[in-house]
Amino acid sequence: MYSRFFGIGLVKMMELVGVEQSADSSYSVMEKWMGAEGLDKNVFTACADSDTYFKIKNKLDMMETLMKEIEIREKKRMAQRLEEKAEMALARADRDKQFAEEAKKEAESKENKEEEKTPHFAD
Repeated sequence: MYSRFFGIGLVKMMELVGVEQSADSSYSVMEKWMGAEGLDKNVFTACADSDTYFKIKNKLDMMETLMKEIEIREKKRMAQRLEEKAEMALARADRDKQFAEEAKKEAESKENKEEEKTPHFAD
């Protein structure tokens, strides 16, 4: 009994055993395998099913390519975000360092002012 799944499976089997596979060249091979020399089944239905197989396979290949492109784009975005975070962390570290230096200078200037205010008595 012939079914669409049988026809598509037959095309896949042809691919696995090394028969030349393309949407155009599979008709002659399908006629040979399905005709009177082979399984003696309806050749037209088998050729239509092989068309279905190649259309679906082409769509899956395009989807795979699209998914790879999306994955690459997302990785680039993630790298960009990480780079921005690293730049922000470096800027924050520089700002904290400058703040600490300013605080140290202020503390030193306060100490110097307090020392100047305290009277020095000669012995």
